Amino acid sequence: MTGGERRLAQRFESKLEDDWLIWYDVPLGPHNVHPDFIVFNPRRGLLVLEVKDWRLDTIQSIDRQNVTLLTSTGIKRQVKPLLIKLPNIQAEADYIAQHLKQAHQTGTPWSDMAVIYHDYASVGKPVLATLRKHGVPVTYFTDITFADNEDTVKFLTMHSCKGLEFPLVAIPGAGGMGGDEEVRLLYVAMTRATRELVVAGDSLSALNHLD
Repeated sequence: MTGGERRLAQRFESKLEDDWLIWYDVPLGPHNVHPDFIVFNPRRGLLVLEVKDWRLDTIQSIDRQNVTLLTSTGIKRQVKPLLIKLPNIQAEADYIAQHLKQAHQTGTPWSDMAVIYHDYASVGKPVLATLRKHGVPVTYFTDITFADNEDTVKFLTMHSCKGLEFPLVAIPGAGGMGGDEEVRLLYVAMTRATRELVVAGDSLSALNHLD
């Protein structure tokens, strides 16, 4: 139990009435995810809590969408993702194209955006075609130069995105991912976003495996 979890547990013990039940670090759901606390009251319902051990002096900035932290290894940013469940890859591609266009209209340069995918045949190919159909300027990862005049959305594989960061990242096809390696790649892709993250899929169960 971390220091933050211990402090919260002590507050639960001192503040909650006797009809509250609290479990710590127990498996939940078909994927056995382990939230820090499950709090239950028969009259008020169920609350699932995850505790973050952040101190006020380490929080550089925070809002509803992201937090910037000062850690022992430097500045780190954590972004709250926008999770979109859609029936098929074409619907995901259309949504992402419109989302990127709206972001550009409100001031985000194309070069500050990236679309990151895991499989070309089932995800990359239809999404790339849809972006171009909607008039979104996009550069495939093998053609990217990062030149100052290359104001385009970067279209990257999850393997090729390592070490890169973009203010806005969209990840289609998350519903087709499973297994430890693909979940690890999904985590790498998600952490490329510094300001806004969009994750789309027909099922978002892969996110249940992320710590």
